[in-house]
Amino acid sequence: MITLKELFLQNRKFFRFVVLTLTSLLSFGANYCYDMPAVLQYTLQENWSNCTNPGQHHKCCEECLSLGADRYNQLYTSFSWSNACIVIFSGFLTDRFGHSMCSLLFSSSIVAGAGLFTLSVISNLRRAVAMYPLMLVGRMLLGIGSGSLRIVQDRIVAFWFQKNELATAYGIIMAIARLGSVMNFLMTKNLEYHFGLTKTLFFGFSLCLFSLGLACLLAMIEYSVKDDDDDGTTQNKQHKVASLRDLKQLSCLYWLINISRLFFFNAVVQFVVDSTEFFQDKYKISPERSAYIIGAIYDVGMICSPFVGFLADYTKSVKRMLFIGILSLLPVFLVLAYTGLNTIICTVWIGLSLTVCVICYWPVMTKVIPPHLLGSGLGICTSLTAIGVGTTSFVVGKILEHDESVTLPEMLHLWRITMIYLTMNVFMSFFFICLFFLKDKNRVEPEFVHARLRPRAKSCIDRFDRRLNRNGSYNTFGDLKRPVRSVSCVGYI
Repeated sequence: MITLKELFLQNRKFFRFVVLTLTSLLSFGANYCYDMPAVLQYTLQENWSNCTNPGQHHKCCEECLSLGADRYNQLYTSFSWSNACIVIFSGFLTDRFGHSMCSLLFSSSIVAGAGLFTLSVISNLRRAVAMYPLMLVGRMLLGIGSGSLRIVQDRIVAFWFQKNELATAYGIIMAIARLGSVMNFLMTKNLEYHFGLTKTLFFGFSLCLFSLGLACLLAMIEYSVKDDDDDGTTQNKQHKVASLRDLKQLSCLYWLINISRLFFFNAVVQFVVDSTEFFQDKYKISPERSAYIIGAIYDVGMICSPFVGFLADYTKSVKRMLFIGILSLLPVFLVLAYTGLNTIICTVWIGLSLTVCVICYWPVMTKVIPPHLLGSGLGICTSLTAIGVGTTSFVVGKILEHDESVTLPEMLHLWRITMIYLTMNVFMSFFFICLFFLKDKNRVEPEFVHARLRPRAKSCIDRFDRRLNRNGSYNTFGDLKRPVRSVSCVGYI
């Protein structure tokens, strides 16, 4: 009887496709549950006593949990800060013990977090003293698992796919993973309307169980073929084991791209968190329609991600696309704050920028991290991003905190302040990516050179190598000057 290992050796491309599909679905349940509070913002945030008060602007809500704006935003703060505290160690654990075992561990944390959050809203605990602490603990466990699982996904992709395939692989992962977020924005509000809050959250919990089952299947496949990589060569050869002392090898380029990513996600994630309430206040849109509009951000990512990834790999212009993606996001929050531009146009605009940047950040990041520190480097990156998102959620929660007597013009003024704050984050992201390009401008990297310029670059480098081999060394400026001028003609892509 043919074994799974023999089948793998005969059908490596098919197995890589299976691994890519399973890897993409690992975060399906976590992505669905992460933004459930954004869709259920009205139910979680509003005061249930409004149902009996005459003259209230909002409609009656018997299931409202009375969290308020500050405690609602703390749900995202707890998610982000727990992620930030643990994810560094998660990356190090992934480097030390491998991604198969860690995928099971982190998927279990996601299941536990989703289960506790669902448990907090059952009839016996709803609006009780224990409800909110259970919510916070559940969000913390969800943050620990989802951020760590993303590192595992990135490490699996880097292991199974070559450098000229990374952007395409990340694009496919993002498309399938975003399906969870799209389903959340399309289904959650309708599920709550027909089945109630508790059953709606239980559905998200069941999706996390589904992802845990896929993690078990992926671990079995990788264990069966662990002696062979996608080229048929053995993986038992000696490799350098990561240690904390090696972290000093992370370069200045790594920290610049890291900080740029931090500020970028500060703006986008926080907008998604609070946008449902923003659209209701400014555009008088119902909660259900607001959820559909915000879902367009993830719809764009789900549809366009594979094509953007393929385009980045085909044209070898990952860095250029990253620059354009950040630049295009600069005006969008000010447009939302001070104009009446159609909301669908704005959310599709944000979705395109987010898709391009998410796909392009990771290949650039893996390029500047030593291979044996890949998990640790991505862990630090995810940790800093989570700290930034958590801090931004805390700041925005304080900006938007208000009492029942606030008027609509005053509320819109608070939203303008929030949008200016988000724009400042995008500007800082753009500033640090410019520093990254200035620091890296003299490096010729064939992976990122446009296809039309590659023959020219190769010719310049060959002339440089021939002169070096002929002279043995460069003793005069005349020997050095001409080859350097030839290489510099390639330019920075």
